[in-house]
Amino acid sequence: MQYRADVDGLRAVAVTSVVAYHLGTPQVSGGFVGVDVFFVISGFLITSLIHGELGEGRFTVTDFYRRRLRRIVPALVTVLLVTCLVASGLLFAPELHELSRSAIWAGLFSSNLYFWQHAGYFDAPSTSQPLLHTWSLGVEEQFYLFFPLLLLLLHRFARRHLTLALSVVSVASFVLGVWQVREGHATAAFYLLPARAWELGLGALLAVARPRLPAPAGHAASLLGLMLIAWSCHHYTGSTHFPGTAALAPVVGATLVIAAGEAGAVNRVLAWRPIVFVGLVSYSWYLWHWPAIVIYRLYTFEDLTWTSRAALAGGTFVLAVLSWRFVEGPLRKLRLPDRRYVVGFAAATSAAVVLLGLGLQPFTRLVHPTDAAEASYLRVLDTVHTEGNKALSCFILNGAAASSYSHATCSTPEPGKHNVVIVGDSHAADLYWGLAERMPAVSVLQVTASGCKPLLPLKGEARCVAVLKTELSRLKGEHVDAMVLSARWRTADLRQLARTIAVYRTLVPRVVVVGVSPEWFGSVPALLARAHDRGDRGFLDQHLDHRVFPLDRAMREVVESSGATYVSLVQELCSPTSCRSLAPDGLPMAFDYGHFTTDGSVVATDTLAQALSRLLALPAR
Repeated sequence: MQYRADVDGLRAVAVTSVVAYHLGTPQVSGGFVGVDVFFVISGFLITSLIHGELGEGRFTVTDFYRRRLRRIVPALVTVLLVTCLVASGLLFAPELHELSRSAIWAGLFSSNLYFWQHAGYFDAPSTSQPLLHTWSLGVEEQFYLFFPLLLLLLHRFARRHLTLALSVVSVASFVLGVWQVREGHATAAFYLLPARAWELGLGALLAVARPRLPAPAGHAASLLGLMLIAWSCHHYTGSTHFPGTAALAPVVGATLVIAAGEAGAVNRVLAWRPIVFVGLVSYSWYLWHWPAIVIYRLYTFEDLTWTSRAALAGGTFVLAVLSWRFVEGPLRKLRLPDRRYVVGFAAATSAAVVLLGLGLQPFTRLVHPTDAAEASYLRVLDTVHTEGNKALSCFILNGAAASSYSHATCSTPEPGKHNVVIVGDSHAADLYWGLAERMPAVSVLQVTASGCKPLLPLKGEARCVAVLKTELSRLKGEHVDAMVLSARWRTADLRQLARTIAVYRTLVPRVVVVGVSPEWFGSVPALLARAHDRGDRGFLDQHLDHRVFPLDRAMREVVESSGATYVSLVQELCSPTSCRSLAPDGLPMAFDYGHFTTDGSVVATDTLAQALSRLLALPAR
């Protein structure tokens, strides 16, 4: 296949966008779309190679995988090994255990599946995941598991319909992604191959169709394509519903730039040698930059300044050049006498990563021992308190069926008692234990499911809609005195919240809305352990998400103007600059970035219990 320098230049645009985004550059708030550009490029280049070899009758699946292994494995394994070894001196045992698991999945080209279950790409906890960026490699390599076989079959049995078949698969993948984002499955659409295949598929269609645009059309296509990529890089943010239809701009933009051909005005600029060089080292730069950013933050615990951004960008680029020159390049060109050596090398290096991951946790106890106070904090880390929130019966977790919800146990009112129902997501479930402890004379009911906000019209995963719709439809005929709404609220929810309150007030006589919970950038137990380790009392305040303060004020205004009662957790637990992180027993209030422990729930529900007591005219305790 003919080498195109402008495509390497487009790689440079993609990797620079991603690096700038991860460095927190304000002007590139949507730089994550650089990965989508990479997907289009990969689909185009790989399909060009396979399609050409199939046409010449010399394509073999084993040769294809041999080339992919030599291209991907050496640099990836190097980064995984270095990241794990460096991080082992900075992370506590539970954190290192999580890193080791992600390293194992990354070594098996499946980290997208791991992060799908454990960390939303745009969620605060993801910023402390050194290997988060390897999700995209998982998507690509999973695509390459079946795509060569699909092309081989199409060439053999349906060569005339090759373009049509690729078009059908791409459209189906796009429609699936749009549906998933609209129905509340955005995390699955982001991380998993089925909703991402169309991006690689558009590149594949370019390789098969080979459009030849006349000069004026080529210039216009290249310019429009670059503008679409630049526009999405600048205008998108972490709150953009992505991928879905929002992915069209960067993906179509990359497609137009490639389709314009080398004669396109923008393509000539992209073929400039310094830009091409950045594209040549883009894979190594992509691998090195994110672990370096995370490790820097773990070491300094400081926000990135323009100086540190420049140092990290420059330093990781130097690492990328060295990796490209001495690891990626030589092993990619290495001539082995037997293809089995390549497969054996790949298997051995992947096994080394798996063994490293398995051995990291005991190793960290030697490198980073903890004292009694730190150990007591860390025991709470990411420990889901299933007894406190009645998980699996009244609180439906991710992956559980709606049928596991028990109406008899969770939402059937008790005759002769005041009945209060808590409705919402995992943050609503957090309130159950504390409210039941503080109000023993009241029957506390629970209709909760993880990730399911109680906003109308009901949207999200099928289990959310099924549970909430069924249980809410029963309320009007039941003896329920008050409804408590709680969720991980965001500013975008306020418009729906007012309409939701109006509907719920027709179902129950009293509606109480619990405001946003305090959140931190990182897990509270780990932050407390680090604060103790560093002797820095203000450490947690530096990592508090201060966006909860204006959101709390805005929520109060919306809720009270809608005729409902507002309970502020921020007012209960925070001062103007800090929020409470320890329960009376000295253990963390939250087991992750903001979900309450059982003891934390008792503390957090004090004001809520008082408000309900006034509304229900209960005697003072």
